[in-house]
Amino acid sequence: MLNSRGWPVLFSASVGMALLGCSSETLAPDPIPVDPATATGPAGVLTVKLGAIVNTNAPTAERDERLAQVLTEASTAVATGAAVEIEIIRIDEVSDVEAAVSTLAGRGVTVIAALCDDASVPSIVDAAVDNGMLAITACVTLPTPTLTSSSPMFIDLAGMHDAPAAIAAWSEQLDPRSVATIRSDLIDDVETTCVDVESELAEIDLALGGSITFTELVDDPVAIVETSGPLLSEVDVIVLCALPPSTGDVVAALRQVGLDQPVVVPWFADTQLWPDSVNDVFLISPASRHGDDPAEAVRDLLDAVGPDATAVDVVAADSIAMLSIAAQREGSVGASRLSESMRRMPTDVVSGSLSLVEGGSQTSDRSYRVIGITDGEAEFESLVTPTSEG
Repeated sequence: MLNSRGWPVLFSASVGMALLGCSSETLAPDPIPVDPATATGPAGVLTVKLGAIVNTNAPTAERDERLAQVLTEASTAVATGAAVEIEIIRIDEVSDVEAAVSTLAGRGVTVIAALCDDASVPSIVDAAVDNGMLAITACVTLPTPTLTSSSPMFIDLAGMHDAPAAIAAWSEQLDPRSVATIRSDLIDDVETTCVDVESELAEIDLALGGSITFTELVDDPVAIVETSGPLLSEVDVIVLCALPPSTGDVVAALRQVGLDQPVVVPWFADTQLWPDSVNDVFLISPASRHGDDPAEAVRDLLDAVGPDATAVDVVAADSIAMLSIAAQREGSVGASRLSESMRRMPTDVVSGSLSLVEGGSQTSDRSYRVIGITDGEAEFESLVTPTSEG
């Protein structure tokens, strides 16, 4: 699956708490004004109305359509706080975004969840904020859409900006004298992950023994590793930032030249298939999709989603849980009240406790899962929390 830049969309999900209804239709031209702060569901149940817009002509359309299915399946596994009702509108092009957002506002929607299409997501966020709605991200994807809104009515709930800090924290637990990074520059977000890891290593006074940059799909992993062998042989841990299948190719090249140090990889390597000869690889992920996550709610959620469940489905579930609990806490579904409540205190969500960075729009303090690869098999090993807010 490719997004509008032609890059692969790795993951996406969105989950509703106590889902009362899920409507799905094409763009309506004449919205009917409704007071968004008093939206309720059947029998007066406090209900957050969450809107989503699918661009049917985007390369990500199939992935975005999956969100509705995930919403329905997850609602049977997870229920907390106020109810969440989903309104989905499909559009044909980005220029329809403002009309779609206006229509959703007219239906009592107070929160817009931006999906995966990087062409329409910035417009959706801006239009939602302009309409006095709370805009949140709901899709974990690479590349990440460029979002510049500084409004308190925007919260990047699907971002995992503290993942590099979690990688650094786990690397430190391996008790190394120094760490090296190997980073692909094919996609900026992938390379930036390792750059941020290097910054986090400096924060905890862990020596960086070197950094190697390559371009996956262009450079030969074996040649890169052989050329860098002297540098890599001097470090105790290697952090590798690359997409599958290049992740596996680089690890295979490392082992082929006799480098057997632990290799730590970020969440976006979760779909890598490992041969049974691979050991001492550690994936830092927001959840374990292997049936052994330490949180029962996570296991239930991924079981409900089904065979195509991904680790980052829990990120969307956590985001909607925060929204649901904030509405219950405030006794209101008003956009500004929800935003203020979500920023005010940590919230117990599906995977653990989640906070927002003070004064910012990013999540923090996520409990990441360390997934160890032993004889090619992935298994939950430990929890790790970020060492800083990044």
